[in-house]
Amino acid sequence: MDLEELWRTPAVTAAIEDLLATVSEAYAVAQARSGVAALAADTPARATLARLVTAERAVGLLCAESLVAHEGLVTAIADEVEVEQQSLGRRSTRARILEDARVLAGDEIVAATGLGVHEVQRRARVVTAPPAVRERLLTAMRTGTATLQRATAVVDEVRSSGLPDEAAERVVDGVLRPKARRHACDRSADAVVGHALFRRRLRSAVAREVDAPPDAEEARAARLADRGVRASLDERGVGHLGISGPADQVVAAHERIDTLARRAKRAGDERTLDQLRADVALHLLTRGWDQSPLLTGEPVAATVNVHVGLLTLLGLRDEPAEIPGVGVLPASVAREIALRPGTVWHRLVHDPVTGIVVGRTASGYRIPASIRDDVLARDVTCRAPGCGQAATRCELDHVIPYGPEGTRAISLTPGQQPHLGHQPHPGHQPHPVRVVRPSPARRTCRPPRTSSPVT
Repeated sequence: MDLEELWRTPAVTAAIEDLLATVSEAYAVAQARSGVAALAADTPARATLARLVTAERAVGLLCAESLVAHEGLVTAIADEVEVEQQSLGRRSTRARILEDARVLAGDEIVAATGLGVHEVQRRARVVTAPPAVRERLLTAMRTGTATLQRATAVVDEVRSSGLPDEAAERVVDGVLRPKARRHACDRSADAVVGHALFRRRLRSAVAREVDAPPDAEEARAARLADRGVRASLDERGVGHLGISGPADQVVAAHERIDTLARRAKRAGDERTLDQLRADVALHLLTRGWDQSPLLTGEPVAATVNVHVGLLTLLGLRDEPAEIPGVGVLPASVAREIALRPGTVWHRLVHDPVTGIVVGRTASGYRIPASIRDDVLARDVTCRAPGCGQAATRCELDHVIPYGPEGTRAISLTPGQQPHLGHQPHPGHQPHPVRVVRPSPARRTCRPPRTSSPVT
């Protein structure tokens, strides 16, 4: 019997089915506690989707056990090293022994599993995270609120920001919390925290903690003092150029480059947008604005949109601001930008309960600029599940068919070209918009709260 046949034996197949059945039953119990019905497996497609979801949840459970085993291997190696050193009459601290054991454990795992060195190191950072952070992440992986990839992303973001343990714990709690108005046990499709929301939550939570210490301003000034322009060449002779500086100026420069690249694309240029952005940036830096066919039309100003709550502007709160499609800004940085000479303020009136922008209505089918601005400000990004593309780079689509009420912001949603054309469920409510993808599952995409970018 070869290996392929071995893994297809009835015993192995039965073990897999038992694991999936156990995981499915556990989630069914949790879902019942939430009071929200799970996706019915009443068609072959839905049954297959349900099996896939169960398998992914089982993967999360097994990944958590793999991390626990990783930690156990480090401890076991450390114990062996300590005994050996004692037998040789050598003295070393437990901390030093553990440090050596982590390196040895990583080598053993790479050799035994074939995993890449960097992947093992990423997992090791979760294993060596502060105990409270590690346990929260392991629990989230076991219960389906986090994947291994998200756990490593949280740990890496926290470590790179240099946050203390207490702040790291608050970041994890903020990132792993249920969606707004959702029960903690709800694992239905509408309760799933998508990748875009996860990233916004993580960046916002870290920004809030980074901005909290009394010396945050000094630390940011020191980082900004290290700004510069750095160029390098790779082994194939391709150059790389990096610029660091004030957040709003860097983003505004990118927005100007992107606008010019998209203008050239609409004019028929066959290069990709990424290629056009690179070519436009280098042309402007090396030649300036000239008569090149790459630079069509009139010069455009460099602008950046920052969404920030009024209470944060007034200094009554310190909620991070957001640059749509890019990232978040600490409250102190947002206030600095808002009060800078030349900054233009736009007031957005929103529902005090839902946080959704209150829009206007137009009588014709064509979308007026005022309503377009309302939609872009309300939705911030593409409304398709998991997409974080800035709404300003999307097209608007009628998710509610045009009717006697005219064109309203509530009828429209921004989407990238691949996401346009997904028609809403005939009986859906205007908010949240239900985006129906080719699979039988429906995903509910709620517009972000403009008063607080992350929910």
